Parts: sequence; structure tokens; C-alpha cells
Amino acid sequence: MFENEKELVQYIYEIICSDLDIKKHNLKISKEGKLNYNLPNKEELSHKSDILISNLSKNKFISIEVKFKSCVTDVFKSRSYDILNMKNTFGNKLLGIMIFIKPNVMGSGLSIDKAKIICYPFDIFIGLKEENIMKQDVFNNLINKIINFIDE
Repeated sequence: MFENEKELVQYIYEIICSDLDIKKHNLKISKEGKLNYNLPNKEELSHKSDILISNLSKNKFISIEVKFKSCVTDVFKSRSYDILNMKNTFGNKLLGIMIFIKPNVMGSGLSIDKAKIICYPFDIFIGLKEENIMKQDVFNNLINKIINFIDE
């Protein structure tokens, strides 16, 4: 499997790059892509998405966060804070996606259900057990949702 989150992000990045027609949709796909957003007090902060998909011709963005073997709620809370403020800045031009891969070790880390509750600001939450990550169809639905968002 994967040794760390960086390897998992690379795996998901490669799936997305191979399944999306980058030229047709005029996309830029980057790992650790930076997007600036405004706070309610008008101050500006930036966020680095694990994977950022940009369609600059439509001014649309897809921020994908990947959490692997995370065991503390603070990691999920900070990502939820950012996506909440990013959605306030970009509105329906931003699709927020959280992918959480739960380790196979019994009793370790945060439960998928608890992570999903914390990640309520995300448009899409995918929670998987580690042993299911390599199944062929795991990301097909996600790719379809990304394409639908881009084509809207």
C-alpha cells in the first residue's frame, strides 16, 4: 500500500490526470496548489490544497484534500475552516472535496463517521478503509462529479 500521505496524494493525482481531459476542459491540475481566500473581516489568507484543479476560463476551482491515517480532529477542523472561508469567497465556483483513508489497524485514528461530521463544509466527502483504496471503481464517481462541476 502507501507508506505516507504524499504517496497517496501522488496516486490520486495520477488517477485524476489520466481520467480528466485536461485540454478539452482547459484545466490546470497541481499538487499543493495555492488559492487565496478572504476572511469575513476582509483580510486575505492562502490555502494549499493537496490537489487543486483550476479552470481559469470559467474561474472554477476544485480543492481536494487527502487525509491518510490521520488520528486527530484538529487536522480535519483546520481544513474545514479553510474550505468554509474559501466557499464564502468563491461561492459556487469552488468544489471542495475531502478524501479520508482510514488505516486498517483496529481502533486507530479518527472514525470515518466522525471525520465526515467535522468536514460538513466540503461538497464531497469520501471515507474509505485503507484496504479499499486500490479498487478500480473507487474514484469513478468522483471523476464524474468533477466533470459535471466543470461543465456546469
